[in-house]
Amino acid sequence: DALILNRIRLTGGAALFFRWGARDEFAFTVGGFHPAFRPFIPEGLIEPPRLGAYWKPHNHVELSISGYWAVTSCSLQFGFSAHVEIGASWGGLRADAEFNFLVMTKPRVLFDLELQFRVTAHLFGCDLFSASLHGHMSGPDPWTIEGSIYWEVCGVNLSKDFGPYHWGDDAGQLGSVSQEAR
Repeated sequence: DALILNRIRLTGGAALFFRWGARDEFAFTVGGFHPAFRPFIPEGLIEPPRLGAYWKPHNHVELSISGYWAVTSCSLQFGFSAHVEIGASWGGLRADAEFNFLVMTKPRVLFDLELQFRVTAHLFGCDLFSASLHGHMSGPDPWTIEGSIYWEVCGVNLSKDFGPYHWGDDAGQLGSVSQEAR
């Protein structure tokens, strides 16, 4: 944790991990790991906190960002999130964005990409306008893409989900043969 110019708060951590022997493993991260990678974090490695910066330049403006970057013996991953809030107790604007990316080679090949965005304008405790987008893509066995779009104006909302759409072969099902046990 650090404070720059008595106004910007910085947080986060990093970790470096090596293991030799029967299971060679390597991990280097600044800010932690992709959420889907957590079951594969090498045993004995403690995930460090996200890198982050928080800044409140004015009583009515608040900005924060966080992120991570990691490379391991079987993956490359990075991501970030951002939050902006402008306004007072009677009204204002909020916006959030998040991006996560993961490529793994073991225990299976995996590509995972996720993006989220939301913006909301509010007045006297009521949302006047809100819009969001969420998308997710993963693969390759099979490739899957899905998402949603949400829109609200003065209490009337519209949303549209798309997917999940799949293409390609499911590696878990290739070559499987059903047999009756007797």
